[in-house]
Formats: sequence, structure tokens, C-alpha cells
Amino acid sequence: MKNYLRSRDFPEQLLFEAAFNHASIGMALNGPDGRYLIANDALCRIFGYSLDELQALTWEEITYPDDKALDDYHYQRIISGETDHCRFEKRYFHKNGGVIWINLNAVLVRNDDGEPIFFIAQFEDITEKKTACDELARILEQAPDFIFRLNAAGRIILMNSLVERMFDVTRADLMGRTLAEIPERVRPTEFFIEKVNQALETGVEVAFDYAGVRTPGLFYQCFVKPEYEGPVRLSTFLVFIRDTTAKTLAERELNAILTGTPTVIARMTRDFRHLYINDAIEAETGIPAARFIGRTLAEAGIPETASKPIEKAIGEVFETGETIETEFDYDSPNGRRYYLARLKPERGPQGMSGTVLVFALDITKRKLAELDLNKAHEEVRRLRGLLPICSYCKNIRDDNDYWVTVENYVASHSEAQFSHSICPSCYETHIRPELDKLQKKKAKPSK
Repeated sequence: MKNYLRSRDFPEQLLFEAAFNHASIGMALNGPDGRYLIANDALCRIFGYSLDELQALTWEEITYPDDKALDDYHYQRIISGETDHCRFEKRYFHKNGGVIWINLNAVLVRNDDGEPIFFIAQFEDITEKKTACDELARILEQAPDFIFRLNAAGRIILMNSLVERMFDVTRADLMGRTLAEIPERVRPTEFFIEKVNQALETGVEVAFDYAGVRTPGLFYQCFVKPEYEGPVRLSTFLVFIRDTTAKTLAERELNAILTGTPTVIARMTRDFRHLYINDAIEAETGIPAARFIGRTLAEAGIPETASKPIEKAIGEVFETGETIETEFDYDSPNGRRYYLARLKPERGPQGMSGTVLVFALDITKRKLAELDLNKAHEEVRRLRGLLPICSYCKNIRDDNDYWVTVENYVASHSEAQFSHSICPSCYETHIRPELDKLQKKKAKPSK
């Protein structure tokens, strides 16, 4: 293949024009006075001006005011001969008034007498990149988490100001160092460093809980995540450290309360599986709480007489969105027990969530009292109404058409027991006359 770049058949001017006009970045020739002599289409698109409009401007006229001093600094260094080129980032005004960021690379061309002729300038639009960086910096500083970035070697290359306050150090104490090289007074524990190194070595996200970074009694949740650009995994990692002290202490306090209460408390899903259950379940069933997690009641060993009413009520809660109460009984290791279950839907910002809280209260004493009362009511009901009773002997005809004494009838229809005595009327009618006769007989003199 013929090498056109070295051929006289391919003029240098044609090569320059092709490279200039078809470059993917903006290119221009600027006079020493800053005017745009020529510019390619890419630069016109970047600035939003047509070529004629751009040729009527100087770079100073569209330079962002705060960057003019930087412009002058590099210009003077080149014009004075200190250097013949410069490369730096600066801001320009777009035609629409917006601000764009440019990575500028400029070279000064001089004539044979050393006089400046023009600048060859390349303009790379880095607005999107700078905006993303600025947004990232803003997010980092406003984030409630301690955040820092590590390179593949585990050295800190970025951090937010919370990290400084967390470790009570300056950025200079941390930047460029590995965690093991951090000053000893604020160095994380070996456990923390091992977890971070695990993510660096495997390239897989690692999450773990961590207690007492600097002060005992503080609790944190940590994440080490590899960074991605689209589907491509980069060689950098982000470390997030979230202070969970208040949450952890609250959970511990709540767990102590839940553990101490005799009421069984559980969180269950739509498919009746347990996400949480307190230790009271073991006292009631003899089954450890851990056995319930991820399982249904039946899978954990609870019979259908107890599990079915609860599952039916859970279905009603999800269907209606209302709190529901139901009773069930259970043959526990301590005998038959009775429970009142209250099922309450959990709600989030978007409405009802996918879980239900279940509170099961032992109501055995109350239930037994109710059963005894109902039994007594039934006995009274059976003793009420007309009873066939003999007018002479006072025997009662029972349900089987047999005549029995009043004592036998009542005893067979209730739990009542009899103790025999004499009423005042019968005493006067029957007993007293007999006693008087006996007394007179004893008082009569013997012959």
C-alpha cells in the first residue's frame, strides 16, 4: 500500500486541511491579538457560533472573567519565549450565555525572524466531565456518610471532609496512603483493613458492620464498592462508612423489650414467611426463634389448627389493608393454650408494604374463665323452664322418662352438690311437735 503521508503526491497543505477540518475536537488558528483567523466545524459547534461570528471575536471576549488572569499568565509565558506551548483548563461563554469548560492546548508559531505569527489551538469540551466532577464533589460534601475513593493499590485518592472530622486528621495525613499507612492513632482495626482488602482483591462489593472507629460505643455500617463506567469495572473503589449508632442502640433497646415481653411478635410476608420473630415464641412452643426465619408456621413445626387462622388473617390484611384480630388455640408443651392474634399492616411512603406485624397474646386464663362461664350459663339454661314434679313425693321426671329425686336431677344437670338441713317452717311444723312430745314423755312420772 502506498504511504501517502510520505508521498509528494499528497501535499502537506491537504494533509493539514483534512486533519484540521475533520478533527473530532475544536481547532483554530488565533492571531497574536487573540482573533480567530480560522476555526473548524467542531469548534463552531462547541461555542455555538458560526465561523463568521467567531472570526469577529477574540478569545478574551468570550473568556469567563475569573479565568482571564490565568489566560494572561500563559500568554505572557509564551510570548516572552519562556515556553512555546501551554495546556490548561479554562471556561468560555457559549453563544447562548452558558458557561462551558475547555481543555485548551495551544502552540505558538513564529516566522524566521522569531516574530509571533499565530497560535494553533485545540479545544476539548470537558463541560460534561467537569459538571459531573462538580456534582460528585457537591454530593460528597453533602452526603451524611464518610466517603473516600481508593485506587487499585488501596491508596486514598479522594475523600470528603467528613473523613477528616471522623479521624481528626487533615487530607494531607490521608491522601496517597493505604489504610495500613494511616497514622496509628486513627488507624482502623485489622478487621476493617481486611474487609477493604477483600474487596480490592476480589473486585466484589463487601458490606460489614464495624464498631468503634475512634470512640468505643459508636457503630457503623460499611460498604466497599468497585466503581463502574457502564458495564466496565474500573480500577477504583468507593468506601462508604455510615454512622448507625443511634439506629443500633435503638434496635438493641427494642430487641431487649421484645425479648422480655411474653407477647409473641413477628413480621411476616405475603407468602406467610417470617422476617422476624422474638424469643417469646420459644417459651410458647418450645421451638427456637431462629427456626422460624424464612419459613412459614407449618414449616417451623406449628400445626394447622394454629397456622391456618393466622395465614387466613394475613391474606385478609393484604386484601383490605385493615388491622384484623383472630383467636386460635395451640397444644403447647404446657398444655392447650389460647391466643388472641392482632395483625397490623406495615406502611411505607408509597402505601402498604409487603409485610404484616403479628402480635399473639396468651389469653388462656381469660378463655378458660369464659368457657367456665358459658358452661354455667348452659347449666342454668337446662334447669330453667317447667319441670314435671310429683305432687306428693316431689320426685322429678328426667329426660329419659324416669322419676328421680330432686337431688339426683340437679346433680346430673349441674355441678351443684347438696348439704341437707331443715328450714324454719319445717322445723316448726314437723320437728318442734316431735320434740314437744318427747319432752312431755320424759316429764311424765313413772308408776
